[in-house]
Amino acid sequence: MSVDSARGSAVHAGELSPEVAARYVDDVARSFEQLHAQLGGPSRCLALGGHSLRFAFAGVKLEPAILSAIAHLPVGSDAPSLTIMGWDGAETQAALPPPPWAWPENLPPHGIFRPCGDDSLRVFVAPWSHLILMYHAATSRAFVWTRNAAELPTYHHASPLLQVFSWWTRERDLNLVHGGCVGDEDGAVLLVGKGGSGKSTTCLLAAEAGLNYLADDYCVAASAPSPVVYSLYRSGKLHRGHLQRFPRLASLAIDPNADEFEKPMIFLGEATGHRVATQLPLRAIVVPRISGLETTSFERTSPAEALRALAPSTLLQLGERQSTALQSLADLVRAVPSYRLNLGSRFETVAPGLRELIGAAAR
Repeated sequence: MSVDSARGSAVHAGELSPEVAARYVDDVARSFEQLHAQLGGPSRCLALGGHSLRFAFAGVKLEPAILSAIAHLPVGSDAPSLTIMGWDGAETQAALPPPPWAWPENLPPHGIFRPCGDDSLRVFVAPWSHLILMYHAATSRAFVWTRNAAELPTYHHASPLLQVFSWWTRERDLNLVHGGCVGDEDGAVLLVGKGGSGKSTTCLLAAEAGLNYLADDYCVAASAPSPVVYSLYRSGKLHRGHLQRFPRLASLAIDPNADEFEKPMIFLGEATGHRVATQLPLRAIVVPRISGLETTSFERTSPAEALRALAPSTLLQLGERQSTALQSLADLVRAVPSYRLNLGSRFETVAPGLRELIGAAAR
């Protein structure tokens, strides 16, 4: 089965029972186990937000496309709360079993399909990159299949399994948020706002200046019992127009499948001379904006402004249903103070401004 050719049976969304969906999930798991027994493949447990995630692959081609961005996460236990199984169709010569549903003629926005009409089984389809992700809530199992891992675009390498992590975290009182995150010994700040607001550049400038790096685009946060933020991806992205301004970072950037829209990415860590933290107390929500002045400064702002900067991009990019996700984001914003970060044109003032802001928020 391929993304383009899969048709399934005549059963349409909302008509498939959870029991039939569960049997199909079992079929997919058996297919994976058979492939794994034939071909072998790596397996790894990583920890995120107090939970263990188990990754297993049939064959070896898909693993680096998934794990390179999350290789910094600590080792998890052998009792995972999420198991992810994946394989590359080109390497294994194996597709997913034919599904018991008919694909809609036009996929819903964000490529998210609910065969049962609810959240018992969620499927993400990316026809442009020939990728299928499935998440079965009842058994906390997920599957990833791609026609050819070598064809996956750069953004999949930078933030793999994004939809799966979004679905899974929402069920565990965690928030997968669209935002950058950096910190120091006093804690971390979450930088939020629409694309072009300066989040990625600010986070990379901070990392270059020695601050702890947790994210430039997506991370995981919790408001209770105390506000905390977790790194998910160690990737960072540079606008092509900024490559000349950051020659050292540009020398580290990679672009597996370049196109005119994608940003080259960097995997940060000890090898690149950056400090990557996996967890820090969350001290503030920060809304960056380009001030037009030379020096970076900050000022308190309202929770409402912070929520307006955080919620739309998070809900839109992750395709979340509005009600519960919005309430969870509102709880997060209320848990810490909010600041406006006025970014100066002198880049060397950004990191000191952030350090000062973090110290003020931590007091």
